[in-house]
Amino acid sequence: MRRSKFFLGGEDVKSLKACQAMESNVRYCVPHSLWTELVSFMVNGGYSSLPVIDSHRKIVGIVTESNLLKIFVDGRDKTKVKAEDIMSTNPKTLNENTPFLEIVKVLDENHLIRVPVVNDDNQFVGMLTRRDILYCYNQAAHEGIKSV
Repeated sequence: MRRSKFFLGGEDVKSLKACQAMESNVRYCVPHSLWTELVSFMVNGGYSSLPVIDSHRKIVGIVTESNLLKIFVDGRDKTKVKAEDIMSTNPKTLNENTPFLEIVKVLDENHLIRVPVVNDDNQFVGMLTRRDILYCYNQAAHEGIKSV
């Protein structure tokens, strides 16, 4: 759920933080998730990527549609491939207290559509997308709140 619905009342959208704009109810996988499970999660959920989370809720990677499709090209056995075998490691993350303008800069400068959000203990707490930012701006603009 986007928390921004509860935080935008009368605030300047530039004061928005990542934790207020992010989606906190996010589907994720674990390193040992099988390729077939990943495909099912992504297709059925309409996701183009899934964060890979360890037992301490630390983000260890991201599995993208491209990672999944590469299995066909490589000719690997889809029944044996796990998330940890194909994930992109060391993904860019944002702290949950990252301010609005910095979020926009990170997304733009890194050509990201979405970015995982972590707390001060570096634990995964949600995902933030370009659309989430635009949604918050739109909410602020339609509520008569001072906008960017």
